Formats: sequence, structure tokens, C-alpha cells
Amino acid sequence: MEPSRAAPSTNYPIINSRFPLFNSLFTTNLDPKLSEEVRKEAEAALKRPHFTILTWNVLTHEWDRKATSELQKWHERGPRIVAAMKEVGAKLIALQECYGPMMKFFIDNLGDKYNFAVRKTSGEGKDVFKSTDEIDDEQNPIFYDKEVFDRIHNYTIEPIVRCADKLFLCIELVHKASHIHFIAINVHFSIKEKERTEQVQALMKLVEGLVRRYPVIVMGDFNAFPNIPSQTKFPAYDGDRIMAKLTSNSLLKDTRNTALLGHIGPPSTYTNDPRDKIPFTGDGTPEVMLLRALVSNKVISLAHIINNPLVGGVQPSDHKYVAAHVALVAKISK
Repeated sequence: MEPSRAAPSTNYPIINSRFPLFNSLFTTNLDPKLSEEVRKEAEAALKRPHFTILTWNVLTHEWDRKATSELQKWHERGPRIVAAMKEVGAKLIALQECYGPMMKFFIDNLGDKYNFAVRKTSGEGKDVFKSTDEIDDEQNPIFYDKEVFDRIHNYTIEPIVRCADKLFLCIELVHKASHIHFIAINVHFSIKEKERTEQVQALMKLVEGLVRRYPVIVMGDFNAFPNIPSQTKFPAYDGDRIMAKLTSNSLLKDTRNTALLGHIGPPSTYTNDPRDKIPFTGDGTPEVMLLRALVSNKVISLAHIINNPLVGGVQPSDHKYVAAHVALVAKISK
């Protein structure tokens, strides 16, 4: 079945979702067990422009060739992914492993609420990405709520490092109500060590040049496996070092580690059984945090979630999604 012909209905029952608890952290009275200092910081942040961001590796439609059941194929997974995203209602969404034919499906199903940016095709609205533009490689789109944000422009990444443009998307957005400009970056680091090392260096160079002027939000799949030698099935052990570099000198901070109101969900973003690496089989190996949302000092992390809901009875991707509720702290433009 052609990937773009996924079933149109996105009305599936969602169970085992941790989202309602995550959402309650900042929409109801703050937990009295929080320290007075944290409560004051959170209350101040909630008076600033604040919104939920989400990042998700949605797994290429090419997985259909390896699928062990019909429910793992794209025409079944696509509508379930949309249903899960609609539950969250994030204002900013970054997707990885989203290829051309998949992109058309997301535009058809999200285009009423969101505008988008992709590497190969620029423009506003769902009418921009036409069938003749369907290049079957990874797009790494960013969807942004059209009522909340306007896009100023895309940044060109290619001159920074040879391989970075393939897997980076960097855009400048403006928050309409506050007129605050900020940067949103979507990354998908390579599974190959040499390319991944170059991409880390490229991201650091890019962010270093932007944080002086803008709040910066970086979302994506970092393929950062932790240094746990007993986990012999890991493809690499450089994940701790990658995250240390990206968070050094207060360049970026992990929204999970700095969430004022706390984190919800397991310490893993993959869906394997811890005894094996096969996806769609469990709640993941602890501390394997491949998907992350990082922010600069001009962005406050209020709450963080790793979520793996069952949508229509199944996991819709081999990765869980990561979401964070953040606030912009830059001065409002006059």
C-alpha cells in the first residue's frame, strides 16, 4: 500500500497514556510538596509565553518490509501517531524518520492547525508540498501552530559542516502574542560514529552563534546511547559524552533534568524489551534516552514527559514521544 494512502480516520481509543498527569502539572494548582523556591520560579514562568513542544521518531515507512504484523505497517501506524499527537496538542512538533510520502499524510491530517517547514520544500500551508515534490528521503519537518507562531525564515546549515544539512532543520519563529523571536532546531544524528561526531560539532557551532540573540529549542533523535558496557547490544557508548558536550558551558540544558514541576514516564525512549533490542516489544532499556528536547538559558523547562500510549491497542512507533512544557524568558519586543 502506498504510504500516503494511510487510513483517514485518526479517532482511536488511547489507553495507558501518561499525558493527563503531565498536563495537570502546569494546568492545576502546583504541588505543595515542591519547594517554595521552585513554586515561585514556576509561577513566574507561567506568566510568560509558555507552550508544549513534542519530538518523535515516527519510524520510516520502509519498516513495512520488516513488520511482524499488519498493525506495524505505515497505513496503520500513521493515523495512530496523529491521534496520539492530537491528544497532546503541542504547539511545536519535530518529527524524525519522516520521509516524503509520510510527509504528505501528516500535512493532510495536521494542515488545518499547523504550518510546517521541511528541508527540501519551503513555504506555508499544506498546499505547498505537492505530489511532484515527494522526494523519498528524510525530511525532519517542524510543524508549528499557525495561530501561535509565524515563521521568519529557515537557516542554511550546509556551509557549517558537510554532512549536517542532510539531517538538520533550523528555523526562526516568532511568538505572535509576545513578539518574542526564537530558534527551533530538529536533528536526527547518524548511527555512524564519524558522522554523529561531525553532527554534534556542527550543532554546537550553530547553537553557539544563536544563543547570544535568541532563545533556542533543539529537539530530535540524538542516537546517544549511554556508556553502559554491560549492555553489549548497544551500537555505541558515546551518548553520555555527546550530551556532556551539548550541555557544557551552559550551552543547552536537558528539559527532563531541569523541569521545575517534574518528569513523567520511564527513563527510556525506545520500545524494546530490555532483554533484547527488538522494537514494539516493551518499555525500553533504562537510560537509553535517544530522543531529547534541549533548550538554552532563555527557555525554562516546566514539565517533561516520555510517553508510549497504546493507540487503538498498539504502539504506533518504535520510539516513544518526548514532550516538554516550556516558557520563553526573553524580553518582549516592542
